Amino acid sequence: MVDLQLLETCFLAGYTDMRPEMLVQFVIFSFLCTTFSVCQARDRTEMCKKGEHLASISRNQTTGAIQLTCNKLLNNDKDTSCTTLKPMKCDGSKEGCPNGSWLAGFDIFEMDDNVEMLQPLCCTSKTIRINQKICSKNMLRTSNNDPLPITTSSRLNQGIWCYLLPNRSGRVLKTVLVIEACKYDKQ
Repeated sequence: MVDLQLLETCFLAGYTDMRPEMLVQFVIFSFLCTTFSVCQARDRTEMCKKGEHLASISRNQTTGAIQLTCNKLLNNDKDTSCTTLKPMKCDGSKEGCPNGSWLAGFDIFEMDDNVEMLQPLCCTSKTIRINQKICSKNMLRTSNNDPLPITTSSRLNQGIWCYLLPNRSGRVLKTVLVIEACKYDKQ
């Protein structure tokens, strides 16, 4: 049976503007995953602990799954609150955490072989100030297994640009992430 709540969540999250062939793939995938429990084991959450920030993103050399490395915040602030955002559209527009919050991880849903739908997890703290005028960008490709160091100890990740690279028939072959890291300090 199709998980209607999952479908409704995705439609409410802005997936009504998907290309028809991708929407059909999503519906078929949802049906298969709710019918065969083996797919559900691939959905997971990768998140830093409270008082930490995302330091690097890499892909597992065997499975290609996204893996995170976390570092402690400069002030070791454990008074953070975190929220889950809408799933990313991966249409090339800037997504990710809003002003004043930083990327702490993802809810990850596997859509196809090595294609993952990412739902950002963002954290805020009253004692941390992010300077959005001092930022840098780094890129992660599915074909590159080396860790992508996206922050130094004085930078937090905020913005994400996501691109889906399809083959000629429209099937997604790769996901490319561009991560923005901005300078931060204590307030």
